[in-house]
Amino acid sequence: MVMRENGTVVKASGGRAAIRIRREAGEACRGCTACRPMGDEGLVLWVEAESLAEGDEVTVEVPLPNPWHGIVLVFALPLAALVAGLVIGNAWTGWQTAVRLGPEAAGIVLGGGLALAAFVLARLYERRFDRRYQPRLIEVRHRTG
Repeated sequence: MVMRENGTVVKASGGRAAIRIRREAGEACRGCTACRPMGDEGLVLWVEAESLAEGDEVTVEVPLPNPWHGIVLVFALPLAALVAGLVIGNAWTGWQTAVRLGPEAAGIVLGGGLALAAFVLARLYERRFDRRYQPRLIEVRHRTG
């Protein structure tokens, strides 16, 4: 799924351009309220572009990720790691002896550690994931005059 919107270049330098997408611009924007806190200014997207100048009108395409990826990575995976750590740490006497804690405390320590590790791994994956969902220029209408 992709979002295709029209916008105006508001800044261009160093091979990158800032494009302001007007909130009422396209169908995808009308059905979303993500940029409402930004007021009437709309959303600003940065794209890789060499030949753009301020005032140029452009069409950008932004691939939209499946929201379930984020839900699973940020919530479900760490929660599952926490529960697994609680259960394993509570039952594994070798772990309890190693950390010199009772069953419940050993489970909490292992569960917390696994949940933190899962969250860090999700964060590292997210950085790679973000690169796949960068806006792309589809059409450029250079400002005349």
